[in-house]
Amino acid sequence: MGHATGYLQECLNGVKTIQLYAAECKVQNQFETKTRHFFKAQSHSNFYDAALYSVIEGITSIALALMIWYGSWQILAGIVSIGVLVGFINTLNRIFVPIREFTQQISVIQRALSSLENIDKLFREIPEEQDAEMFAEKYTDEQLAERFKEFQELRFKDVYFRYTDSSPWVLQGVSFKVKKGNRVAIVGATGSGKSTIVRVLNRIYTSYEGSITINGVELKEIPRRYLQRMIALMQQESYLFAESISFNIALNREEITLDKVRDASKYVYAHSFIEQLPEEYDFKLLEGGKNISEGQGRLIVFARALAGESDLIVLDEATSSVDSVTENLIQKAIERIFQDKTVIAIAHRLSTIRNSDLILVMDSGKIVERGSHANLIEHSGVYAGLIETLSGEAELVALPFG
Repeated sequence: MGHATGYLQECLNGVKTIQLYAAECKVQNQFETKTRHFFKAQSHSNFYDAALYSVIEGITSIALALMIWYGSWQILAGIVSIGVLVGFINTLNRIFVPIREFTQQISVIQRALSSLENIDKLFREIPEEQDAEMFAEKYTDEQLAERFKEFQELRFKDVYFRYTDSSPWVLQGVSFKVKKGNRVAIVGATGSGKSTIVRVLNRIYTSYEGSITINGVELKEIPRRYLQRMIALMQQESYLFAESISFNIALNREEITLDKVRDASKYVYAHSFIEQLPEEYDFKLLEGGKNISEGQGRLIVFARALAGESDLIVLDEATSSVDSVTENLIQKAIERIFQDKTVIAIAHRLSTIRNSDLILVMDSGKIVERGSHANLIEHSGVYAGLIETLSGEAELVALPFG
């Protein structure tokens, strides 16, 4: 049933798209197919439950009949009294009560085991922290806090990644270095591996080959709590909870006070619209932020990324799918971040790219060009051809390569 309910939730989230493409009938048929499998399995389960229950009840009835027959014969022979027979009958009933209850719970146990198997699969998909735990055991909390107090250097060295052993490589021999204060822009076509670099860096994917180090420590060995303090990720899509705006920005991180929430909001130009809401930062959002605009939600997510005061900011297509007003606000915030922080940005706008210290041009999982804006233009390669097609502040996403 989990597959059917998951599919139903997916359809409800995408109901507008389904209606737009007149796919209601096909979606309904797919849902009926999924539920048909469930009802078929449920029917088999109910049949076996009923059969087992009938067997237990039959055994109970036969045992009770034999007890009464034998007890009656014993009473007529003067061997036992009626009270003894009644006592035996009550004892027999009490013996079969837990057996009946157990048979009634078998189907519940089966469903629980099935759910447990699904939960186990989910936990197995979560990146293991064994290497990080082994590393952390070597040092005290004070030593770890000092070692990862601030970001110094990130290094990718000959990194390869693919989703499965049989799938093609998504990253192939990726190598680059980012030092404190650097501003790095990554550009490339859709599917070139830009966002995969971000996901590997944030340890969403851990089955990479090669070496990724932060402050000289292998990425897999860094305890997650310290990794998350050093790196803040601004994703294309981030979830907004049905909680207050302050909760959605702080996300229960104890070190983030209301003042820090306000400062982060002001930094990304979200404070102006938040203070106009009823209850301001205590204003409760609906699930997914449905009672505010998509652009306002994106600014809240942006504030969330900056509230922790991380040293390394990773922007994964931060201005995609937003209105022009919000995009301009985010772009202003990005320009401010470029002045104050170490930044890795999946870049769309020429102004962001031009202001970068290092530009990585990706194609088919490889870095095909690298350098500053001026050097790459002078090189007259792929990047130069890309820039020639730009007009003013046009977005790279609007281009064949971007």
